[in-house]
Amino acid sequence: MTLKIAVLGSTKGTDLQAVIDAIESGKLKNVEISFVLSNKKDAYIIERAKKHGLKAIFLDPKDKKREEYDKEVDKLLQEHGVELVLLIGYMKLMSSWFVKKWLNKVMNIHPSLLPAYAGGMDLNVHEEVLKRGCKVTGCSLIFIDEGADTGPIILQKAVDIVEGETVDSLKEKIQKAEQEAILKGIELYRDGKLRVKGRVVNILEWIEKFLLINKVWTNIGGENLEQEAEYKKIIKENLDNTLTSGYIPELGMHKPGKVRDVHFTSAELGKPIVMVASDRISCFDNILSRQIPFKGRVLNLFTKWAFENTEDIVNNAMIKSPYENVVIQKKMEKIPFEFVVRGYVWGSMAADYEAGKRDFCGIKMPDTLLRYQKLPEPLFTPATKAEDGEHDINVSFEYMAKKLGRALATQLRTAAIGLFKRGAELARKRGFIFIDTKYEFGLDENRNIHLIDEANTPDSSRYCTVKEHEKFKLIEKEMATGRYKTVSDLLKVKPELKVSELSKQFARDVLVAKGFSYGSSGKVPDLSDEDVTEVAYRYISLYERLTGRKFKFPSGNVKEDLLYNLKKEGYIKGGIAVIIAGSDSDMPHIKKIQDELGKYDIPSELKICSAHKQPSKCEEVVKKYNDSVEPVVFITIAGGTDALSGVVSYHSIHPVISCPPDKNEFSSCVTNPPGSSNSLILRPANVARHVAKILGQSNENLKKVILDKNDEKIKKLEDADNKLRGIK
Repeated sequence: MTLKIAVLGSTKGTDLQAVIDAIESGKLKNVEISFVLSNKKDAYIIERAKKHGLKAIFLDPKDKKREEYDKEVDKLLQEHGVELVLLIGYMKLMSSWFVKKWLNKVMNIHPSLLPAYAGGMDLNVHEEVLKRGCKVTGCSLIFIDEGADTGPIILQKAVDIVEGETVDSLKEKIQKAEQEAILKGIELYRDGKLRVKGRVVNILEWIEKFLLINKVWTNIGGENLEQEAEYKKIIKENLDNTLTSGYIPELGMHKPGKVRDVHFTSAELGKPIVMVASDRISCFDNILSRQIPFKGRVLNLFTKWAFENTEDIVNNAMIKSPYENVVIQKKMEKIPFEFVVRGYVWGSMAADYEAGKRDFCGIKMPDTLLRYQKLPEPLFTPATKAEDGEHDINVSFEYMAKKLGRALATQLRTAAIGLFKRGAELARKRGFIFIDTKYEFGLDENRNIHLIDEANTPDSSRYCTVKEHEKFKLIEKEMATGRYKTVSDLLKVKPELKVSELSKQFARDVLVAKGFSYGSSGKVPDLSDEDVTEVAYRYISLYERLTGRKFKFPSGNVKEDLLYNLKKEGYIKGGIAVIIAGSDSDMPHIKKIQDELGKYDIPSELKICSAHKQPSKCEEVVKKYNDSVEPVVFITIAGGTDALSGVVSYHSIHPVISCPPDKNEFSSCVTNPPGSSNSLILRPANVARHVAKILGQSNENLKKVILDKNDEKIKKLEDADNKLRGIK
């Protein structure tokens, strides 16, 4: 496809010449200049266009209002099928109507590094730059908006100012930079590499370059390319073999997280907590639609490795791991702080530092630090533990000491820093830098601290390779020139110096490339199969390289394997009956059903919820069980008009059995509206038997119980018959 562009100009059109030359030489392929338009009859840009056989148009603005004139321009653009408009020295303001209609389709070049000198003209800008003694200037390619040079910046080109620089010599250098920027901007637009989100332009080509740089790290240090291909083949075969949820109702009170599902078997301290790590991934405070194969087990393996290597520093709550996605820990009194330790100026700290902040959690930092720089000593920056959906708040050690007591706070700080140092030591031995992390602690019944939750995983920590961090030496040299106020300013000009971290950053970069970041609204973009495969491979590869241990791929269905191992260890039966009653007045009937379920050793839960009085609550209860990994059967109990079975069966993905308390009042159970799909069974014993048959499809023990009961019943009938016939 050929990109059709139009050029609007009012001056000589020197930058136009660069575009023409690039097209004619074949350097700029698949681009065509449809026409060149000027609002000035004697502008040399018109003559320049004609010399190269281009269509040149003079559109007289005399006696025309701005919008009226722009509508004539728009008509010409439409007639010629123009897709991109390039402004080159166009000395005319555009109407709001035109800007809105051609939003993010009109490029303008400005002779400064915006936002500096916005609205200024070439010579005036150059004079001012020299007058102020600047050491660097440049140009900015932007998409226009209704302001004066305030539109989204596409890219910028920096130009050094040397001793003895004049306005003319600087103009010549800037003009060359402008031409390079314009050609690059056209290429990016032609190839669909620009993603505009509000006032931010994400350049897909650069992000792809970062992703490529990130991709290279997997081969640093002797990573086997054949192994990478083999691993990715396995991952692609398992794109749908994931844990979307880790919720298992039998395990007890459930508390869902973004990635893990926590089950409390008891409220008593020291009792087991069962944490199931799903394969969900969250970025920018959103859970993504795609799961990452094997991610949950990798996170747990990281935690297990970290716990094993730090037991001499602080106790941990780990009891055992009956399956790779499952960690069982002792219940602790959770300390309501996150214990963040930073070894480098990175992430939010770097952003705050570059914005002028020097006080971090009560610790004063010097003015000489740079983004990516190693700190002299690990920095302890605790934060309050926020509820889900809320942001943590950084606090000082003194604040924490006031809340917890100085002795305990000091002990926790020492433990957190000790854990970080051990993590950094282990990482360095394997060719990695441990950038920062966060820990959580709890207290046992004797007030002893324990490390809980997870530790040193790619979700709670940042890593990068030692080799990748060598870029910091180049950054230091660039910053020493005095041309840039911050490293972020430098990276705008030289994005290749960005130090790529090894966390879930790759997934974030993919979303940014698709126009989604912090503060974005609307639907989160989906990851492609290739994206998912790459993310999964990075988690696995980082685990193997950092720990020196081999990752073992599961051989079967992860959901079935999870349930099988938890059944084998005695934590679950492998299926549950959920009784939902419209009123607690039906408890005698409920008790009969529970007793019958008990004969099959089927666990059950009871919920009281009225479909008439609490329809939203009923829907909420049902939808929660829809996330269950293990099979569920609902049993609804409602007297009179049974709306409960209709509501439950409509919203549930699991089978629903209606068993009204009065077996003579059941007509409403079989006249539910379309979309309802409940069964009707009147006898509690038959309800339990039917539940056993449903759950027995994935439970060999239940199948045996059903068959044994059949044999037992038949044996009784045969014995009775034989007795009547006098046969012994």
